[in-house]
Amino acid sequence: MDADLADGRARTALSRTEQASLSELLRMLSRHALSGDALTRAVEHLQRAGCDPELGELGGSATFMTFALASELIEQMASSECLPQLHAQLSDLLTQPLPPMPVGDEAPHGYFAWLDAQLALRHPGWGGLAALGLELGVDARLRLLLVYRRDVPRILRLA
Repeated sequence: MDADLADGRARTALSRTEQASLSELLRMLSRHALSGDALTRAVEHLQRAGCDPELGELGGSATFMTFALASELIEQMASSECLPQLHAQLSDLLTQPLPPMPVGDEAPHGYFAWLDAQLALRHPGWGGLAALGLELGVDARLRLLLVYRRDVPRILRLA
């Protein structure tokens, strides 16, 4: 978003353009579930997390914005250290659950290739779904958000 956020230094406020970008990012990461007042509150929460000048000593504003982002999207996120449990949580996020996890594909690469193919079939009007990881750097948990594939290029530019 901006050099101050990228290098971890806190700022006092986000510009209107940055606020609009953050709003768009949150909307897309929530699969367009966040809107209106809920989206405004989420953007304000992230802005407060990223603009506290005291955060520089505690890892920087980008770190706290990431934690704030995770807290805002917790209902749309699967999180586990165990692949079968992550699979179950991903299924719970979908209106039609995933097929049972393939036997023998517990190695992350094999499972995630299978998962990607399964998600590509969901929500065809949006180009399918994709799983994006959110790394907090505090534990070994895998945190995945399901987003519309059509939104992925823009999400990556905004993130």
